[in-house]
Amino acid sequence: MVGDLREKLQAVGRLEVLSDVGDKALEYFSSVPESALTGDELLLRSRALGQIGQVRRAEGNTAAATEAFAESLRLAEQLAAVERGNPLWQANLGESHFWVGYSLYDRGELAAALEHFEDYRRIASGLVAAEPDNREWQLELSYAASNLGSIREAQGELEAALAAYREVLAILQRLHAAQPEDGALKLDLAMQHNLVGAVLWRLGELHAARDHFQADAGLTAELVAAEPDNVLRRERLATCHNYLGEAEEALGDLDQARAHFEAGHALIAALAQADPANRLWLRELAVALLRRGRIDSLRGPAGSGLDDLQASVDLLGELVAEDPDKAHWRHDLARAWIELGRGRLARGDWSAAAEAARTAEALLEEIADREGTERPARAALASSRLLLGRALAGMGRPDEARASWERARTALAADAAGSRDPDLIDPWVRILMHLGRVAEAEPVLRRMVAAGYRGADVKRLATGLGLWPAGEINSAPEAQERSAR
Repeated sequence: MVGDLREKLQAVGRLEVLSDVGDKALEYFSSVPESALTGDELLLRSRALGQIGQVRRAEGNTAAATEAFAESLRLAEQLAAVERGNPLWQANLGESHFWVGYSLYDRGELAAALEHFEDYRRIASGLVAAEPDNREWQLELSYAASNLGSIREAQGELEAALAAYREVLAILQRLHAAQPEDGALKLDLAMQHNLVGAVLWRLGELHAARDHFQADAGLTAELVAAEPDNVLRRERLATCHNYLGEAEEALGDLDQARAHFEAGHALIAALAQADPANRLWLRELAVALLRRGRIDSLRGPAGSGLDDLQASVDLLGELVAEDPDKAHWRHDLARAWIELGRGRLARGDWSAAAEAARTAEALLEEIADREGTERPARAALASSRLLLGRALAGMGRPDEARASWERARTALAADAAGSRDPDLIDPWVRILMHLGRVAEAEPVLRRMVAAGYRGADVKRLATGLGLWPAGEINSAPEAQERSAR
C-alpha cells in the first residue's frame, strides 16, 4: 500500500499524506516480528522501507531516510542469501543497494556510495546474463551504469563518465524505439540526454551539450502534454528549462535564457505552493529565484534582480538550517550569496558586497574538501574571493583586494589547469586578469571564445585583448557591460 500510494500521491503532490502513511507502516512493522513473515512478505517490507526512505528524503529528513534505506537493504540481503536464484529478490537487493548508495552520494560520501553502486551493477549484470531479453533487467543495468557514471563525474573523470552515460543512452534509445509510447521509458531517455549534455558541457562541447538539453526538453514536454496533472513530469520540465537557460546564457542569448528561467520558475513555484512539505521543491524554487535574479542583473540596470536574489538567500538559509547535512544545499546557499553580492557590487554598494562574499566564503570553506562537492565548491569559493577582492578594490583597499584574488587563484588553480569546463574557466580567467597575469589568461580566453562561450565578463576581457570575433563586437546588450564592471 505504501508503494502504491507513493506512486499515485507523488504524481499529484501530496507528500504530507505519504508521510502519515509511512508513520503508520513503521508502527505496523514494529508490531509484527520478522519471524512471522514469509519470504514474499519480507520482500514487501523491504520495498516499503525503501519507499518510506524516499518520502523522508523528499521531506529533507536525511537521518530518517538513511535509517529506512539501511533497514530495507538488511532485509533484502537476508532474503537474497536464502534464495540466490530468485530474480525478484535479487532485483530488490539491487534497488536497496542503489538507495543506500544514493543516500551516501547525497552526503558527498563518494567512495562509500561507489561500493553500493558497484554491487547494484553486479546484480543487474547477473540478471541480464540470466535473461538477456528481459526488458526490466536491461533497464536495471542502464540505471546501474548511469549511477557509476555519476560517481566518475563527481570524481572529475569526465571521459569515463561520458562513456558510461553514452552506454546507457544507447540502451534506452534501443528500448524506446521498440516501445515509443512507454512514458516511463521516455522519461529515462530524457534524463539520460541531460546527463550526457552535462558532461559535454564540462568538456567544453557547449553546442553539443545544448543539443542534448533540447532533446531532454522535447521528450519531457511530450510527457507533460500526455499527463498534464503529473507533478513529477512538470518538475522535470522545470529542470529542462533551467539547463537550457544556463546554456543560452553562456552562449550569449540572454533574452532566451530569461525566457527559460521564467518558465522554470513558474512551474516549480506552482508545485512548491501546492505541496509546501516537499523540501526538494522548495530548494528548486530557491535556485529558480537565484537564476532569474542573476539573469535580470545581467540584462537590466544596476540593482535589477536583487529582490529575487534576496528571496533565494532567505529560503535556502531556512532549508540549510533545517538539514545542515546536505552539502549541496549549502553550496546553493553560497552561490545565492555570491550572486546577491554581485548585484550589490553593480549598484556600488561595496560594503554589502563584501559582506555577502565573506558569508559565501565561510559556507564554502566548510565543504570545499568534502568528497563529491569539492570541485564545484572550490569554483564557488574562488568566485566568492574574486567578488570580495572587487568589493575591497571599490572601497579603496587595493592590497587587501589583491590578497583576496591570490587566495582565489590558490583555491582554483588545481581544478582549472587543463580544464574545459566553462564554470571553472570563467572565474579563472577573471582572477588572472585581476592579478595582471595577462599572458596566462590570453590562451584560455581564446579557447573559450572559440568554443562559443559568450559570458559577459569574458566578452569584455576578450574584447579588450582584441580576441573577440569582429562581427560580434556589438552583439551583447550594454547592460551586460555595466554588470561586468
